[in-house]
Amino acid sequence: MKWILVAATGILLALSSQVQAFEGDYNKGIYQSDRCIELLTQGRSSDSYSYSLDSDDYQVRDYGNDHLADAYVWIRILIGKLGCGKKDINFGKGPLGRAHSRCRRLVPHAANSITCYIESNLGYFFVTHDMQTKVNIVFNRFD
Repeated sequence: MKWILVAATGILLALSSQVQAFEGDYNKGIYQSDRCIELLTQGRSSDSYSYSLDSDDYQVRDYGNDHLADAYVWIRILIGKLGCGKKDINFGKGPLGRAHSRCRRLVPHAANSITCYIESNLGYFFVTHDMQTKVNIVFNRFD
């Protein structure tokens, strides 16, 4: 009976240390995401911020009609340029669980009207291309 009590205590101690390690990793992830939101909002000076990147300054493969993949790449370029890490953003997770992202042509027959709405753990983005070489990205923080 005594050895069962010793074994149970050992198991509880081992589980406790694993929970503490997980909490440390979880809190580090929250800190990194907060830091990235801080960078995206210019020190939280606004809940939304717009950026413009020149596609001539970056080598990005042509995604053809896969506008969503293209938008993800441009957002990753932006957050990297601002100083966020690759793991700071999760495109699969939105504020209520699974992210809902899509691209739509807002005006029929106008290729330059394609707008992508991208949700992430940091907030949501709108990505558009102008008729020249600019990629316009608007970041909006979730409240």
